[in-house]
Parts: sequence; C-alpha cells; structure tokens
Amino acid sequence: MNNIKLNEGSKPSQIQLELVVFEEDGYQVAYSPALDLAGQGNTVEEAISALKETVEITLKYASANKTLHQMLLGLGWTLQEKPKHNYVPPKFLDIDLKKSLHVKKFSRQTIPVMA
Repeated sequence: MNNIKLNEGSKPSQIQLELVVFEEDGYQVAYSPALDLAGQGNTVEEAISALKETVEITLKYASANKTLHQMLLGLGWTLQEKPKHNYVPPKFLDIDLKKSLHVKKFSRQTIPVMA
C-alpha cells in the first residue's frame, strides 16, 4: 500500500511505497509506479537500495523547494486532509504495469522509505 503522511511542516514523516521488481538487460530493476522512479542493481537488494536513495533525494528536494504537493498531484495522487494529511496514489493494475513496463514477470513488494 502506497502512502505518504506529512508532519506539521509539510515534510514527509512516513512513507510506504509499493514497488515492482523485474529484470531488464541483465540488471534487477525496482520501480515505484506511484512516484515513477526506479533504481537498478546487480541484485534485487541493490535495486531496492538504489530506489530508496532516489526516492529520498527526490522527496527531500521537493520538500525543500515546496513542490512536493504539486509533484504528487501531477502524478495522480490525492490529498486526504483528515485525520492527518495523507497522500494517496492512483491504483496500478498488474496487467497495466506489465504492458507499460514491457515485462512478463515481476514481483510486488512494499518498502518503508525514510525522508
């Protein structure tokens, strides 16, 4: 389940991302459809680590430049304001992901990311 919760200063305080992992050109790729970001490596662990780093850098940059809200809405997320500010992404079906990624097989995982 994807979600981003904000603290008082509009900075992400809790992030859970669903990702898909697949092989491409001999590398493992970890892709977050909700943020349209990816990381790659020789192993699944390296790919996930690279994705986490990319997400952290992207969210810190967007928060610092006060563009996080605009970025998430542009990616199709919606903002739930009660009980706390919480961004909710659009849903991605496996069949649609397979077509858009041009892969036949992938695994879904959920990872926590520190922002």
